Amino acid sequence: MNRNLPAILLFLLLPIAVLSSAAFGAADISILTVIRAILDGLGFIDSGISETAKLILFQIRFPRIMLAAVTGAGLATAGVVFQAVFQNPLAEPYLLGISSGASLGATVAIIFGIEAVAAGVGAITFAAFLGSLLTILLVLMIGGRTGGDFGSLLLGGIAIGYIFQAAISFLMMLNRDQTDRIVFWMMGSFASATWMKVGVSFLVVFISIILINMNSVKLNIISLGADEAHSLGVNPERTGLFFLAVSCLLTAAVVSVSGIIGFVGLIVPHLLRLFTGADHRKLLPASAAGGACLMIIADIAARSLMVPKEIPVGVITALIGGPFFLIMLRKQRRKSL
Repeated sequence: MNRNLPAILLFLLLPIAVLSSAAFGAADISILTVIRAILDGLGFIDSGISETAKLILFQIRFPRIMLAAVTGAGLATAGVVFQAVFQNPLAEPYLLGISSGASLGATVAIIFGIEAVAAGVGAITFAAFLGSLLTILLVLMIGGRTGGDFGSLLLGGIAIGYIFQAAISFLMMLNRDQTDRIVFWMMGSFASATWMKVGVSFLVVFISIILINMNSVKLNIISLGADEAHSLGVNPERTGLFFLAVSCLLTAAVVSVSGIIGFVGLIVPHLLRLFTGADHRKLLPASAAGGACLMIIADIAARSLMVPKEIPVGVITALIGGPFFLIMLRKQRRKSL
């Protein structure tokens, strides 16, 4: 089997998922109408589509779909990196406490009623990003103090996450009137998607993914272990910290605009590794496309399962990822016996 085939198929599936998601919703808009609207927006044809349909597509549905795709691609790519650096198949983006840092930042903004918008980016989004960056700095400081001991770094990230979660719980207890809003943000959603959020997150995610893919050979090497990396002329500590810093920044950008969405970085790399193998030159692009497709499909489910109510998309991924995690945990336990 051609190891590049999964990435090719997923990139072909991606526009189909986008069109299907754009056509789905309370307003009845066919896929053909969606295609005509896109061509109209690009100036190729005069579709004659109503202004209401255009408003629904270009101001509500497409920003949401694009944000879901960017989020999925970012989380899946970060999952690949964390599993390689930590040499742990159960590692995924939220183990380093980044989500808890983002949640703490967003919680503080919500509680203090900071709703200002600057350059199209809301204060809650900005506060979540700052919380993520704070977590990254703390984790990397731990990494520097432990001399690149990634096991200690992982444990430090988990500890920071628990501390931040405790702080969030305390703030929620003191501000019960804001609890519902905080909880909904922490479960993840694309309901507040805007083109500005899409643009900002896409820029960070795109640059991060390019940097990671450009160094995919080094990721292959450090995934073999420290001794093998040294023998091949690669410093595993310095290279590992580079990958973690880029992936943490990528995750922070995603979490700050979509809330906490777990297990994507666990599910997608594992499934695609069965088809692409362990070569990160093939696994990384396939995971980015697969993560984008998964998030778009999960968002369709979030919007459709309890109409007219909407389920947070983080609940959907948790329902899928929870059993998957337990299966993987059982397999790991069998291997260790």
